[in-house]
Amino acid sequence: MALYFGTILLLHIPYVQQGLVVFVTEQLKGLLNTEVSLGRIGLGGINRFVITDLLIYDQQHKELLKAPHASVRVSFLPFIVGKISIYNIQLFSFTANIEQATPDAPSNMQFLLDALASKDTVKKDTDIDLRINSLYVRRGCVNYDVLSEKKTPGVFNASHIRLNDILATISLKAFSKDSVNANIKRLSLVEENSGFELEKLSMRAIGGKKQMLIDNTGLRLRHTDLRLDTIRLEYDSLTALTNHPEEGVHFNCHVLPSDIVLNDIAPFVPQLSPFRDKMNLEVQVSGKPNHLECTKLLINRGKSFVLDADLSVQNITNPSKTYVFGSLSQLHVDADGVAFFVKNLSENYQGVPPTLHHLGTVDFSGNVMGYLRNLQTHGQLMTDVGEVKTDLNIIVDANKNLFSYKGKVGTKDLNIGKLLDDSKFGNATVDLDVKGTHYAKQAPLIELKAMVPAFDFNGYTYRNIELDGRYEQGGVDGLLNFSDENGKFLLTGAVNMASPVPSYNFRASLEGVRPDALKLLPDYTDTEFAVKVKANFTGDILSGTMDGTISIDSLEYTAPDDAYFMKSLRIQAYRNAKQQKRLTIQSDFLQGVVEGDFSYATLPTSIMNIAQRYVPALMETTQSPKLTDNNFRFEFNVYNSQLLSTVMRFPLHIYSRSLVKGYVNDPEKRMRLQAYFPK
Repeated sequence: MALYFGTILLLHIPYVQQGLVVFVTEQLKGLLNTEVSLGRIGLGGINRFVITDLLIYDQQHKELLKAPHASVRVSFLPFIVGKISIYNIQLFSFTANIEQATPDAPSNMQFLLDALASKDTVKKDTDIDLRINSLYVRRGCVNYDVLSEKKTPGVFNASHIRLNDILATISLKAFSKDSVNANIKRLSLVEENSGFELEKLSMRAIGGKKQMLIDNTGLRLRHTDLRLDTIRLEYDSLTALTNHPEEGVHFNCHVLPSDIVLNDIAPFVPQLSPFRDKMNLEVQVSGKPNHLECTKLLINRGKSFVLDADLSVQNITNPSKTYVFGSLSQLHVDADGVAFFVKNLSENYQGVPPTLHHLGTVDFSGNVMGYLRNLQTHGQLMTDVGEVKTDLNIIVDANKNLFSYKGKVGTKDLNIGKLLDDSKFGNATVDLDVKGTHYAKQAPLIELKAMVPAFDFNGYTYRNIELDGRYEQGGVDGLLNFSDENGKFLLTGAVNMASPVPSYNFRASLEGVRPDALKLLPDYTDTEFAVKVKANFTGDILSGTMDGTISIDSLEYTAPDDAYFMKSLRIQAYRNAKQQKRLTIQSDFLQGVVEGDFSYATLPTSIMNIAQRYVPALMETTQSPKLTDNNFRFEFNVYNSQLLSTVMRFPLHIYSRSLVKGYVNDPEKRMRLQAYFPK
């Protein structure tokens, strides 16, 4: 005891303190093989040691650990019975900077761990009983970076972590080979890079040789407050907690009904950023880490949204072999629930889209099974507009940024008219085989094969519609076929309107089509149409960028008191030797050419601009004329107008060759039109 108090008196002498600082600094330098500096070692009381300005460098001479103020309060009396008792440890404003050059490289603190590790390879049993009454951390900061990895501001990145404002109050009242008594009264921190905030984590763990109870557990984020019932763990020994816990530890956990706001985890799932309204969560899970049974997963928003499911997960510690079986007994969303989700998943909420509103109350039930990379799902969706059944196989490959699926989707008497709020449509019954492949930052590839037994449109039921298509790079390539007693329709080919230059290469045919029976053109009573169309061109007709041909063959019109047949109509567009646009029309009743620089979409504006210049009183306007750049000539020879008068029932009759020609010149603000109709 005299030695103890004598030591205390000596440590109050400045000279002794300075000598102790030099001694400890040199010892740490030798032990750690790096630069170390200490400001002061002193006593803050009878048994409290105070250390100031501790600075440890890594082996690249960068600051690894900086602690301006730390103190340790110890009790010497328990040494007599083989215990180490530390009343209190305090750390204030410390900073730790941890780095790795690459994910596989050692960190800049590995040398520190190696230096402090025991050199004795033979494990020894020990009866030491460590007791730490409390650990206080205030204003702590931990920085971790893998230098080779990219940063992702606003999104949590395990390769770049900034933990700031660390505040912790922790006690370890007992820790031995057969007992543990620990209490996290509070732990809070902010991850600066992503914006994640842990406002408070608290728990108490009391364990013996065979079991442990964890109670007073709570997790509070900015708007989420999770409450847990007592967690029970059973094991063969305490070492099982760190030695293969996935098989050696059995637990039971109940998350009590708690308020959650998904925006709180947006740093990990950015798509949830708009989700700011509360829901309620309850979870009951038990088993071993590699054999989990979630007997209750209940999420609700009052009665407007209810999700009730159970889940079984095997091999969770090995994601490549993790197997899941889940059953969704109820997913219920009414109109208020739909509005809730649309609002919370929209960056700019502007109300519920009409189509979703018309779905009404949605109920879904089904199950999912398989490995995480290869899941099989079955489900049934019931809505106010009808029923949809799904049977899909879903494949996810994170290494390839791949999401794919294949399977069947079926509807029966789905009310398309109610869904689209369009009385022209009625019910639809569809059997669909679908296969899709989606790579990140690429247009998807989707293959569809569908049989439509019944589809109502404009009061007529179309039956046995066949669809076989492929959607790739924004374009569609496939077949659409329909055939019944009132007509046959076949469309094959490819169309891509999403490419920088749209392309069209397709064939279409109509045979025996009765538009009045199909309730498309009721004025064409007892009339039949037949026609064949072939198109192969790029660009756009209205803008004048078309390059290619459109052919219409064997147009046949048959009515009770009239008939018409057109052998062919060919439209060809290309650039002439002067690189000017040239469009030609060849048919039985019309031949024509348009040549120059033109855009049909701006042609009315050109005519208005020119007319306003010459007849301003008739074309008075307060708006400035829009700039156009048409400069072309045209000439059309019309031999008869039977197509217009007979088929289209337009009151125009031309009985002999007529001529229409002229030009439009925007640069000179001139236009000319000549027409010759002899009869």
